[in-house]
Amino acid sequence: MQQTTEAQNVSEGTPLRSSAAKDVSLVTLMPKWGGANNAPPLAERFEAIEGTAKIGNWTDADKIQFCVLRLTDNARLLSSYP
Repeated sequence: MQQTTEAQNVSEGTPLRSSAAKDVSLVTLMPKWGGANNAPPLAERFEAIEGTAKIGNWTDADKIQFCVLRLTDNARLLSSYP
C-alpha cells in the first residue's frame, strides 16, 4: 500500500479533508426564496449562500441540499420538477 502525501493529493485534484467540523446550524442564516417578483435578486441569495457555506465549512453538495430546503412557493415546485 502506497502512502500519498498532501502535495500529491493537491496536484491530483483530490480534495483534502478539513479538520474543521461542519456547522449546519448556519442554514438559518440563508434567506428563504420563493421566486416571486418582489423577491430579492438571485445574486444576493448566492452571495449569502457562499458566505454562509464558507463560515460553516460546507461542501458543494451541502450547499445544494440547504438551498433546496430554503426554497418556498413556486421555487420549491420548480425544484421538484423532474
